[in-house]
Amino acid sequence: MTGFSAESSSRGTPILILMRHGSRDLTGLDRLTAEGREQAMRLTRDVQEKRLPRPTRLIATPRKRSQETLRFLADDLLLKTEIDANCDERQPGEPVPQFENRVRNWIQSDRLRATDPAEVTLVVSHLDWLESAVIFLESDESELEQSEPWTPAVRRVYFYQDGLWRRRKK
Repeated sequence: MTGFSAESSSRGTPILILMRHGSRDLTGLDRLTAEGREQAMRLTRDVQEKRLPRPTRLIATPRKRSQETLRFLADDLLLKTEIDANCDERQPGEPVPQFENRVRNWIQSDRLRATDPAEVTLVVSHLDWLESAVIFLESDESELEQSEPWTPAVRRVYFYQDGLWRRRKK
């Protein structure tokens, strides 16, 4: 993605960026690998170089890997990262319908549409949450687009327009 000017978020259209956390340590520790930290630094560079809209709001899950993904960007933008358990992955013992309701309620809430129209919200979450979120997001994406893989650090940018979240195409 290229060409995000400083005015991209000031045109009166909320922007939502959904992102999977960076590559994680597979030894059972909840942290990023060296590759994951590089992905987090790339996120910051992409915002600095205007390949991605400048977030005005950062949201992470209670998981350390989600928060680490935003750490460099939060420091660079002097923003506080909000921790929101409703954006977290499915919990052990959490029934699937309860998890899906949690995701649906969050992604369809007015908090994303009824905020400052210039707000750019970046949410860093986990594979299962993101897969569910794009299904419940009222968007212009086809089922095929919704099923695109959420590899570590992949992100999707949406603009709210005419009652739908419209995905910015590459």
